[in-house]
Amino acid sequence: MEGSRATHLIQVITVLAIRTTQQMSPIRPDLQERLWIQSHSGFKEWALTVGRCHQHLKPRHGHQNREAEKEEEEEEVLRHEGDKCQNEPQLIQRQGTLPEGKSSSSWSYNHGIIMSVFHPRLGNRIFNKVFPLWLYWAHWADLQWHLQRVTPGHLVILSLAITGASGIRNATETLQEMGSLLAEHLTPGAHWSWVFIKGGRTISEVGVLHSQGDAHLHTQLSLQESPYPTASNTLEKSRWSYCETVGGMGELCDEYNPSFLPIPEAPHLDKTAMDMLSKVPVIITAGNRQQYLYYTLTSLLAAHGSKKSNVLVVVGGKPHLTLRLLDLLSLEYVSLPLKGNRNLHLFNYYRQVFLLVSQKFAHAPAAIFLDEDVEVSKDFFSYMSQTLALLYNDPTLYCSNGFSASSGTRKFTDETTIRRGSVQVEWGYAVTMEFIKEILSTWKMKETNTLLYDYHIYLNIRGDRECLFPEQSRTRHYGMGINTAAELMEHHNFDSNLVQRAPIRLQNVNKLEINQWRSDLSMKIHRATPLVKNPCDGDFLPEAPLNSSYVFYYRLDHSAVDGQTPDQYQYFHTNNCLGLWAASEQGHHEGVTILRFAKEASLYLVGVPYSSYSHLKPFHIPLWDVDTITDTEFFKMQNTTIHKMDIKNSNTTTEDVLHKFVIVKW
Repeated sequence: MEGSRATHLIQVITVLAIRTTQQMSPIRPDLQERLWIQSHSGFKEWALTVGRCHQHLKPRHGHQNREAEKEEEEEEVLRHEGDKCQNEPQLIQRQGTLPEGKSSSSWSYNHGIIMSVFHPRLGNRIFNKVFPLWLYWAHWADLQWHLQRVTPGHLVILSLAITGASGIRNATETLQEMGSLLAEHLTPGAHWSWVFIKGGRTISEVGVLHSQGDAHLHTQLSLQESPYPTASNTLEKSRWSYCETVGGMGELCDEYNPSFLPIPEAPHLDKTAMDMLSKVPVIITAGNRQQYLYYTLTSLLAAHGSKKSNVLVVVGGKPHLTLRLLDLLSLEYVSLPLKGNRNLHLFNYYRQVFLLVSQKFAHAPAAIFLDEDVEVSKDFFSYMSQTLALLYNDPTLYCSNGFSASSGTRKFTDETTIRRGSVQVEWGYAVTMEFIKEILSTWKMKETNTLLYDYHIYLNIRGDRECLFPEQSRTRHYGMGINTAAELMEHHNFDSNLVQRAPIRLQNVNKLEINQWRSDLSMKIHRATPLVKNPCDGDFLPEAPLNSSYVFYYRLDHSAVDGQTPDQYQYFHTNNCLGLWAASEQGHHEGVTILRFAKEASLYLVGVPYSSYSHLKPFHIPLWDVDTITDTEFFKMQNTTIHKMDIKNSNTTTEDVLHKFVIVKW
């Protein structure tokens, strides 16, 4: 792949393997059922056609030694891989192609890497998803996630549609480990198709690496004839029946190492914690993404203190496979109709969820909410049990988040520390029933000034109330779905290391009550050592801190838009330098943002005059002001390297992806 030939020639490489660790067809009848596969990967169009056909095999006679038999088998495989079907293929699946009148630049559907999974015995398609790697950020991780959850022995077809190799990035490592020879050589303009057995052999791999040419693939393979797993009871029969229709379910459908059903009960917490949680329902909002939902449910039900009887899954619409999964797992669920067009139907759905919870659990003190693509730590319920009482008793709070609102790329975390601040409900949160009723009384069934329901609650309903959140996250949002804010997700969510042990005793929860919190914070800021340099300088934070507290005073005005929130421009530049969440003004407490940058050292960023703690700034300490600094200093802030990602796709050049950086730039 190296040298001038790889640079100047149109390279089309086809790989046909003749051996496999998991033979697709150990039995060879005279009439063998086969899959007929044709793939077209190109810049103007993409297409996949899969059909089922029969082929007559040459009969074998007499006896022979094993070595001769082995050689004949290998020759027969090679001979029949390219043979034509004896009958017209019966169409199973046809998809792709660019719609009439559409240009590739304006057409995003089926634009990236398309992954299709077929059942090895039945030949039916059981999974299909488009990974929009042309967006460059984060979706490569979603591709990895799904590849890792394909059942061993299943047939996988991957194809590049239109464009997309520029964002394949770290996924190349997974593809190489699975047997691809071309993945590491894919350039942003490449086209490629790969047909392989998960855990076994490559059937065919074709690529055009250095041109705008199209890649065509045409191959056949036999359907598997090995026996089905033994089903000793009705539950196991239901499992394997379900696995015939849906793929990418991980251990649930792994015939060699299946997960245990029913899901085992999680370890209990102490009596005080279990009593605190006993009357709090856990609501999972779900749709038709069964792979995400199963992973979320298994992590949730494994968390210490989890009670299956407290879990209610609220499904948007009636996706058949989702409902079958919940029946298989014996979980209670309710299906709600989806109303409205575009984003409005999501607003309507979540409002219906809150309405359902207020009616079904009218006497519950609070409810915990999770989306279908949120992984929880084993300590999730322990964390909630220790924060609920404060949520009930402090009227300046409106939620307790399991996700860390202080997530960033340049910090240490302490799993026993909890904070409070102005943030929206995030991935895995608890709110009181009183607040749910307040949401319903305020939330009208019409378009709002936001795109996301949780930001609507933050902006229009919460007032000046704050949320509790841990310094080290108890939840992680891993699912991409239709997420187009992929750069933000990669910068922050991927660095959210979940607490791995449980239970953990939180420190000084009582000191989070608003009066105690303000008193303690004022004392820490007053005693802190001031820092005055450009926050984007590499040596801004001391490498070997001598003190436990540092403070940085920077100019932060009230927003000219609403007069209430911080000025976004000023807030962004300072927080972005330090790798903190900067896409919105969230994460602060009354204008103070806290960064733990060493194990025993924290930095307090105080925005003056916005912050109620502004009076603590000594007169002789200069105020950092992004509006008055020199062009050289501003250049440092604009070109900070803290957020630069480790891009491992060696074939990607600056010119290839420059427009992607511009598109997603804040």
